[in-house]
Amino acid sequence: SNIDYLIQLGDVYFENSDMQKSRDVYSKAKTIDTSNTKADEGLLAVNLLEGNLKASTDFTKNNASFDLARFCNTRAISLTANKKFGQAEKLYTNTIEIMGSSSDVYKVLFNLGLCMKKSGQIQMALKYFVQCQDSAPQTFIRAKEQIAYLQKQKSA
Repeated sequence: SNIDYLIQLGDVYFENSDMQKSRDVYSKAKTIDTSNTKADEGLLAVNLLEGNLKASTDFTKNNASFDLARFCNTRAISLTANKKFGQAEKLYTNTIEIMGSSSDVYKVLFNLGLCMKKSGQIQMALKYFVQCQDSAPQTFIRAKEQIAYLQKQKSA
């Protein structure tokens, strides 16, 4: 359908770092179907990447059941896979900023650490893994494992 095409086109523009075209296409989809959640999510991704934290915060407040950590990780993992590490980092850090003291922030920090590790920025990866470990439940050991691995790599 026209809406599905617009959403896919917005996603393509997003993946290709053309935020203005992405915003325009998602907005057009919203004018056609004001309740379209995929268009909302596309606009949220653009706002997060561009640093429009007020619009992003407003969206999450109006959609209390929305899983921001999962959403951010899905979008940023895609950017990381396409080697757009700077954009992924920006998406992660802006998401962390609006998450505040959410109990899920460690999930975003962990994936941010993985992004930095994949980009070769080991010191930054370590920083984010330590922050993740500090905010994660004690049963979450994956950050500790990454820290140990990276420290071993650094000393080798």
